[in-house]
Amino acid sequence: MKKEAKKKTTEKKEVKKVVKKKLSENDILHKRVDDLIDDFTVAIRKVQDKLDKVSDRMGLPKDWS
Repeated sequence: MKKEAKKKTTEKKEVKKVVKKKLSENDILHKRVDDLIDDFTVAIRKVQDKLDKVSDRMGLPKDWS
């Protein structure tokens, strides 16, 4: 006697399609560039803060320019 395997059945969920406002490529690129500039600025500030702490400990001026 063979055992019959139960077939698993899954219900398909309905997916609602959302209509998004189409943006031109230029708008998307400008937004991406702005995001990269913001991320880069934050990274520079963190490094500058670390350099300020090190220079303060060493007795060097914080402003190198």
